[in-house]
Amino acid sequence: MAYLSTNQVTPLKVIARKENISPDYLEKIMAKLERAGYIRAKRGSQGGYFLAKRPEKIKISEIIKTLEGDVSLVRCLARTGYRCPRQRVCKTKKIWKKIKDVLNSTLGSITLADISKKI
Repeated sequence: MAYLSTNQVTPLKVIARKENISPDYLEKIMAKLERAGYIRAKRGSQGGYFLAKRPEKIKISEIIKTLEGDVSLVRCLARTGYRCPRQRVCKTKKIWKKIKDVLNSTLGSITLADISKKI
């Protein structure tokens, strides 16, 4: 997404080449991002992808959640309804929760514009 802009179409093969990602795999990623409303596709010989929102409005946490789901380092903090058998005696759950909160806060403070500046 860092290679995309709101006013210029970028072909999938260009992004795949720059990132050394299979075009087929990248197409699946782009489809998820398009369904989530972050990008749009232009079909045809001059086709490719462009941002549906300004990069300043897209948080990295949103992108990761769209592509990967919940960011949890341990299963018991994921929102899957999992009940850990060690729940009552676990001494580390609070630490993992703090780490998750800091990670989510950090990812939520970074926008696509911040990353795009570095490319």
